[in-house]
Amino acid sequence: MKTRFFESHIAPLALFALSLLVFSNTFTGEFVWDDEHYVIGREKLFGDLGNVPKVFVTADPMNTHAHDNIANMYMRHGRTEKAMEHLKTAVRLEPSNAMAHYNLAVAYGRMNLKEKEIEQYETAISLKKDIVEAYVNLGVAYTEAGRYKEAVVVLKKAIELNPDDAVAYNGLANAYYFLKDFKEAEQYYKKALGINPDYPEARYNLIQIYVENGDYKNAVKELETLKMNNPDYAKMALTGKLKEFLEKKR
Repeated sequence: MKTRFFESHIAPLALFALSLLVFSNTFTGEFVWDDEHYVIGREKLFGDLGNVPKVFVTADPMNTHAHDNIANMYMRHGRTEKAMEHLKTAVRLEPSNAMAHYNLAVAYGRMNLKEKEIEQYETAISLKKDIVEAYVNLGVAYTEAGRYKEAVVVLKKAIELNPDDAVAYNGLANAYYFLKDFKEAEQYYKKALGINPDYPEARYNLIQIYVENGDYKNAVKELETLKMNNPDYAKMALTGKLKEFLEKKR
């Protein structure tokens, strides 16, 4: 079976800023703390990253948001295990805080601890029903764990909450692909591309659907688009049956 391209919203942790939940796919290097004890700052002002907990947490070690934001810094530097210490503390301090569980799930995902990741996303959703990113990430985690029908349910919920989420459509299509429902998979890959035409993972996946169905005409058409916009993905797509088909046409 061909590789499927999964994507989720887990690149950054969810930051707490002035008691508001902030989700972003990019990180500016600024941290905004929700308490007068903390300041807006940049990493270059923090010096040695190892001193960050000493500088900030000792001011108020019971501040859940501080632990989450410090964990975010560690995650950005690839120090997931260190981040985990603060994320677990945040959950212990405030077990009813959905975003604390969401952040912990992100970290478990980075460590490939799938069951713990799933558990934390499920807890986050049980506490707050409208976290689109949690539904998307949980759907991806379910799919990676082979729980495809459950993935379909939560990814449809994500789309219900945000009909313009291309990542959710790609994830839903992947779940249908593994359920061998190629018709539904094709439909949702196309919807992902309708929202974001420059979405190489979805286009790569759509090519695989066409190849599975023997529709080489459309597979080649999508491959040409991929070559123009995302040549690296096009190289990965040009294998197996599709490569054989094109070689026979020469």
